[in-house]
Amino acid sequence: MLEHTIKQLDNNNIEDLMLLEKVCFSESPEEDRKSFLHAADIYPKGSVLLYIKGKIAGSLFFHPYMEGVIKDINSNNFVLSGKENCMYLYSFSIHSDFKGKGLTHILFDYFNKVSLEEGYNVQALIAIQNSERFWMRYGFNPVRQVFYDNSLSTYMTRETN
Repeated sequence: MLEHTIKQLDNNNIEDLMLLEKVCFSESPEEDRKSFLHAADIYPKGSVLLYIKGKIAGSLFFHPYMEGVIKDINSNNFVLSGKENCMYLYSFSIHSDFKGKGLTHILFDYFNKVSLEEGYNVQALIAIQNSERFWMRYGFNPVRQVFYDNSLSTYMTRETN
């Protein structure tokens, strides 16, 4: 496994994230930096960047949420209500220069670790850009089709234990 560093998102590394988003999600609108920074303020341990030898290699954004509810991609008014019952993964990316090097497992293991530590035994996500098969390899199951970010996508869940 590659030596890596996981850092929480902040004002010092937001430009790294914006670069990564442009590389990874060229087909869809870029989530705005205010949304990412707001998410990092609300739930810092769920807003992380992965670095390999000092270069941005991936990102992971998740937070507690309500199962079955879809998060708006540019929600700047998100708050934790205390009614959350699942861990919602809403952004996951690996830079194309680092694909096939096992980095998905690093980020997914981090996501699982935090989910379990926080006591959430359900995880949820929206599979965009035809990524359903990818997420099924990690135990996610399709629940329903949804219209998300101007395209038909799939809401998926998995149990953590």
